[in-house]
Amino acid sequence: MKSFFVLIMSLLTPGLGQISMGSKKSGFGILTLFLFASLADENLSVSKNMYFAFKGLVWLIFLVALAILAWDYFKNKKVLFSNEVSFGKLFIIFLFYIPVCFVISKFPVFKVYANPAASMSPLIKAGDFVSFKHYYFNKKLPERGTVIIFKSPKDGVVFVKRLIGLPGDEIKITDNQITLNGSEILRNQIDFDFKGEKNLYLDQMSEDKNPLIFKETLGSVSYNVMILEGMSSMDQETYKVPEGHFYVLGDNRSNSMDSRYMKSIPIENILGEFRFVLD
Repeated sequence: MKSFFVLIMSLLTPGLGQISMGSKKSGFGILTLFLFASLADENLSVSKNMYFAFKGLVWLIFLVALAILAWDYFKNKKVLFSNEVSFGKLFIIFLFYIPVCFVISKFPVFKVYANPAASMSPLIKAGDFVSFKHYYFNKKLPERGTVIIFKSPKDGVVFVKRLIGLPGDEIKITDNQITLNGSEILRNQIDFDFKGEKNLYLDQMSEDKNPLIFKETLGSVSYNVMILEGMSSMDQETYKVPEGHFYVLGDNRSNSMDSRYMKSIPIENILGEFRFVLD
């Protein structure tokens, strides 16, 4: 019966089977490598290729550990329970491993999302993978100009937008010019190199429009926004952001579902803060 439980635990815990059969170094090596790869796939990835490489490594380690376990068990006729390692110690390792894996998978410090639309162009193109620092217990508002990820209060859909207004701010938008608390946000047109991939910065419905890029400065944060010539602006009458809420806009001002449509977003809907695009 103990061997059966060890088998089940080993299937869920790469390396535990090797430990149970006395191969402590290889078992703990597999277990450590699996935990590191699981943690690194989202927390240490600096490129899209590296992200998928870590993901592939996690699965490779898992499958190799199972293959080694099967080889030792069926080919070498070893029992899956060694007198050198007590069942109690194996169970303690298993109980430690399961919560650690749960925390790694459910509560990573950083997480990766795929961005399906071009509403945050030119910073984030359609289809880009984006890394975010996640908030879990402390719901705080980042400074104005920060890119955040949040859930829509209407349907729970996840959005990526730039935080423009904090609680109590008064915002007015006329012809894509933002007035914040009575002062216009500084904006200057700049040249921007689309590197021959202009279609990735635009949605299909707007590919025939000419995109103009402006550098906008909000407090200590500067960033690029895109406005499409020939498309009407979604103006905003003077709006005061309620307490406990924030106001967001997409950097693609001509094509973004943001606070001009859904109004203010509750602070508790914030999920995290932008880190970088996975190249």
